[in-house]
Amino acid sequence: MKPGGNTMNRETLHQTEAKRWIRFLVFFLALAGVLIEIVTTRLTREIWFLFRFYTIQTNLLVAFSMLLWLFIRDEKRRYAGIVRLFSNAVALWILITGILYGLLLAGFYHPTGWKSLSNLLMHYVTPLAMVIHELIFSKPIVSVWWLPAVWVSYPLIYSGVSVLSGLQNGFFPYWFLNPTQNYPQGAGSLLNVGLFVGAMMIVFVSFGFLMLRFNRRWTREDAS
Repeated sequence: MKPGGNTMNRETLHQTEAKRWIRFLVFFLALAGVLIEIVTTRLTREIWFLFRFYTIQTNLLVAFSMLLWLFIRDEKRRYAGIVRLFSNAVALWILITGILYGLLLAGFYHPTGWKSLSNLLMHYVTPLAMVIHELIFSKPIVSVWWLPAVWVSYPLIYSGVSVLSGLQNGFFPYWFLNPTQNYPQGAGSLLNVGLFVGAMMIVFVSFGFLMLRFNRRWTREDAS
């Protein structure tokens, strides 16, 4: 037995337990924000409409990814790598939620009461907590250049489906996806929507590259 082996095992155990509690906290924050929003929505029809919003979807994905981590005991197993890739993607998706809300939507939405709490959790607290979790605890299992482009496929598909659905039924979840009205109710045209979505995808692919670079640097430091 190596000297200090028991001490190292205890430290590893404490780190693992701390990681699990942090993941449970992120899970709780994400789910709490969604549940508060649902409970404070009065009409059943409006509740179903909530699930068409990117904010609700990404917060639920954060909760789901944390739930997967909580069931994993050995992070060196193959299935843990799959969860890690999924968790990395979710971090970028929820980052989009926070940034786009802060830049493009916060000025139009002023909730009160419990809805102000759900707004704070879903658009600020959970995105920040999830990104911090990924940068510290969830290193990518692979670091290939095209990975960020795969990560943005979900928001890209979401945007396309939302626009096509809105053109049929008149409901657009966000003004910048509405080509039928001018600002501030809409983007003004399909071309403007396409340009906006394209520009945002380029920006967030860049964020994905930064996340990979940051994680690779941390991985080298941990190895040394």
